[in-house]
Amino acid sequence: MKRRWQILREMCEVLRYLEKEMIYHRTPLEEAMEAAAGTGSMEIAGMLKLAAEGMKERKGTLFREIWKSAVAASLGDGVLTEQEMEIIADSWTAFCNPDVVLQKTMLDKQLLRMEDACRKAEEEYREKAGLYRKLGAAGGVFLILLLL
Repeated sequence: MKRRWQILREMCEVLRYLEKEMIYHRTPLEEAMEAAAGTGSMEIAGMLKLAAEGMKERKGTLFREIWKSAVAASLGDGVLTEQEMEIIADSWTAFCNPDVVLQKTMLDKQLLRMEDACRKAEEEYREKAGLYRKLGAAGGVFLILLLL
């Protein structure tokens, strides 16, 4: 649960970073992704590197397909829920827009979705982590009483 929350939080940071790079610095997407890969965890960095490499190959593959395959390859280990994977996979729409204003609008929309998922994951983590600690302590006390 904690890892799930951390991945979603890092993805929010990556979206903010990419927004600054693409909107304000006008950095090309593949360069922005390579730069952002240096700031994240192994999963997020791997996803961004895969996407950047896919764009560099210039095989004529749609960015949507490159992005979705990078997300599935890097984050498909079962840590994230299906809905969270879908939110990350759908964020490709924010990157592929020639109009800066529309691109900023789409990035803001994706960031809101990502922050909402992150907030829910954090609430679940905090709630269940406390419960698990209490259950562990109660189990320990029960075991001690049973052995006496």
